[in-house]
Amino acid sequence: MQNSEKIKPEKNLTQLADQLDQIQSKENEGRGVTCVRDIVHHLRQENIEDAKAICWNEYDKIRNYPDIQEFLINNLFKPEEQTPWVWEKFQ
Repeated sequence: MQNSEKIKPEKNLTQLADQLDQIQSKENEGRGVTCVRDIVHHLRQENIEDAKAICWNEYDKIRNYPDIQEFLINNLFKPEEQTPWVWEKFQ
């Protein structure tokens, strides 16, 4: 494989973005969650690494929204991949 070829993601990132956008838009009386909208933006740009970086940087805000947190854990991160919320399983 040449360096210029893109590796196909396991999941359609645009579909993930649409689903996540729908979930986040219901929070905060319909105003949504700013940091999650940033994740949606990066997913729509097919930039999964920046989307994950936002999860790591904003994990404390995201954990206030359990539905969003669960969606991100189950859809953005691989099962064997560490998530920002790994320690919350043990609390």
